[in-house]
Amino acid sequence: MYNLALVEDDPIVRKILRHQLAELFPDIKILFESERVESTLQQIEVQSPDILIIDVNLIDGKGFDILHHFQDKQFEVIITTSSKEYAFDAIKYGAQDYLLKPVMPQALRKAIDKCIQNLVLKQSHEIQSHSGERIKIRVGNQFRLINPLEILYCEADGANTQITTVNEVVFASETMSKIEQKLENHSTFFRVHHSFIVNSNWIQSYTKKRGGDILMQNDTSIPISQRRLKSFELFLSSQQKDV
Repeated sequence: MYNLALVEDDPIVRKILRHQLAELFPDIKILFESERVESTLQQIEVQSPDILIIDVNLIDGKGFDILHHFQDKQFEVIITTSSKEYAFDAIKYGAQDYLLKPVMPQALRKAIDKCIQNLVLKQSHEIQSHSGERIKIRVGNQFRLINPLEILYCEADGANTQITTVNEVVFASETMSKIEQKLENHSTFFRVHHSFIVNSNWIQSYTKKRGGDILMQNDTSIPISQRRLKSFELFLSSQQKDV
């Protein structure tokens, strides 16, 4: 789950954006709201948001003053403003999008989606830098080397397996059982259903309805079989203890 900071000096606009975010992205948590440069600088240092929605004109300065302070920022930025004149500055500071007020829901959705995609890519690059280990997967008459930490989940497709990674879907010419054997030394994988193996690093949430459903970071819903639900919960508990 990602989190967000909402920096806007107009309380009515803040309320509208808050409502739109709750409707469009209920899983995104608003860490804090602010209307000033100084308080925003302090809050970012403490809370580290993933996404920053920021107005150009604030009570005590410009939103760009905040971005200038965090030039090596780790968060994604969406600029909101009533004027088109700041578009160049938005590009200069690496904003993912530049939204004119009043902000339309579809424009906000598109901007947040771009931020999430970029965050996923950053996470992928971070994973690659921490682990060079890969497994060999047969694809037709060729072989592919895949980093297991980039795998979100695997889905059985007859005698083949669809492997969904951060960047692509690989159609492996191997059964799910063979893929499971190749992943057995990687403790974050669990077979939640006869047709699915998931990587717990990429789980967003899960529920127990209809036996169980997992929501992955790419918003794919994956079923948990009733007979595997208890084992899956124990598996998740062990993962949390290892962190």
